[in-house]
Order: sequence, then C-alpha cells, then structure tokens
Amino acid sequence: MTIPYWVTLGSAFGFGSIIKLILGWLRESWTNKRRTKSEATYLALRLAVILEEFVGKCVYRGLHDQANLTEGRIELDFNLPTLTCYPLDSQDWKSFHNHSSKLADQILSFQNYVASAGMSCHFQGMHEGNRIASADETIIAGIKAWNIAQELRKSYGLDTIIIDHIDLLHCANKKIQQEQKYYAVRLETGPASASIG
Repeated sequence: MTIPYWVTLGSAFGFGSIIKLILGWLRESWTNKRRTKSEATYLALRLAVILEEFVGKCVYRGLHDQANLTEGRIELDFNLPTLTCYPLDSQDWKSFHNHSSKLADQILSFQNYVASAGMSCHFQGMHEGNRIASADETIIAGIKAWNIAQELRKSYGLDTIIIDHIDLLHCANKKIQQEQKYYAVRLETGPASASIG
C-alpha cells in the first residue's frame, strides 16, 4: 500500500514545524539564560559598589574616631555610617537570588545588621553612658560589608578594587576580637586568668 502524496507532504510540514518550534524554544531559552545572568551580574555590581561606599564611610569614621579618642575626646557619634538603600525594586533580584541564594541572603540581612547595630549604639550612648560604642560597631560593620562586597565580586567575576586604609579596619577588627575573647574568658574564669594577647 502506498501512502498518498498529500500525507507525506503533510508529515514533512508537520515535522518541519515541530523542528522549528524546538529550535525557537532552545534559542529563546539560551537568550533568557544569558539575559538573566547579565541582569544578576549588573545587580551584583551595583550592590558591591553600595557596600564599598559604606566601607569607605566606615574607614573615614574609624580614622576620625581614632583621632578624636587620641585627642582625649570621649564622646563619639552614636550612629553608624549610613548604608545607601539597595535597589529593591529591581527586577534583577530574582536572577540574583537564583544564582547565589546564600549571598543574596547575606546582603539583605546586612541591612538589618546595620540598622540593629545603629540602634544598639544609640541606646548604649544615650542610656548606658557608653559614648564610644559606635567606634567598634563601625569597624565590625565595615569589615562585614567589605567581606560581602569581595564575595560578590569574586562570585560574579567582577574586577577587584582597593579601598585606601582598609588595612586599618582589619587591624582594628582583630584587636576587637582579641578584646572580646579576653572579656569572655574573664567572665567565665575570673579576672586573674585572662590576658589580652
């Protein structure tokens, strides 16, 4: 039995249409994937710049706090430097979160950390008499922001940057960590067994 010519022709057109649909879908999928990655990278760059600006403010504040304390001033600003708002209305957050959910969580949580640390400094300064609470919190927040910004740049293949005097924040943060260990040991075992090293 022979297949009529019109059935063969119809099958060829149907098969061609299916191939055309598949190729179109693959092309669209590939284009969307590239666009999504590009959007996530752009958002990562914007966020890294915002965090690095905050780090610069922390370095500047740290230098001024250090100078003020050296000169004998024992009252500092109760607030942390201002963190510029993230572009929360951006469509790129979904792409960004899909690429690196852990990093997205760290970035979004950092805003809360800065707000909480700022409120704590204000409370300590106004109600507990700790007039220099913001000095340590500024250093710690600056280091956290720097670490997140560096991870963003590394994760998305962005160029690295250098911020002047970032080493001062690192040294001050190391000193803060040593003091915290000292006080933790002293609290557990008593004053005779702890030493800052």
